[in-house]
Amino acid sequence: DVRSMQQARERAREERARIGDSAEGLLERLVLHLESAYSVSLVAMTPAQMRGSDAEVDGDRILRFRETLTEPERLMHFAHELGHLVLHKRLVDRDIVIDEIIASAYGDAGPGAIARYSPRVREEAEAKAFAHEFLCPAAQALARWRAGTDDTTITSVAADFHVDGRTAAIQLAKDNK
Repeated sequence: DVRSMQQARERAREERARIGDSAEGLLERLVLHLESAYSVSLVAMTPAQMRGSDAEVDGDRILRFRETLTEPERLMHFAHELGHLVLHKRLVDRDIVIDEIIASAYGDAGPGAIARYSPRVREEAEAKAFAHEFLCPAAQALARWRAGTDDTTITSVAADFHVDGRTAAIQLAKDNK
């Protein structure tokens, strides 16, 4: 729902403020933040060990990631996993479990309804919104766009935030009221 996405973006801005706004050195600060504030251990693994996944954090606070990820990919995936830790308390409190019954209650309404009400799908969407806002705050991206010259592009805004063009475009399209 819209409110949970807004809350995810707000929490991302709060976390980003805690570690510093500069895009320079963000990956290093993010890793330190994961380790110190959330007691996360980062473990690089081979693609075969990851079995198709790029990164994932578990209830033991181990963030496993594919060792072949580029720095921008690590930044995106680590921010996404931070989003899970910040937003989804089941990862930091083992006594909290997802109520899988909620998803099954909509089984007769088709696959779209199941996805819409699936707690895991909602969590992934929230973590993605968190990561985008954490890496490229929408209001700052728009301010950069507006302050730019005629040669300002999505690519140049993306470069300022050390993100890919797709992330910058998504953030520029946010409602920045």
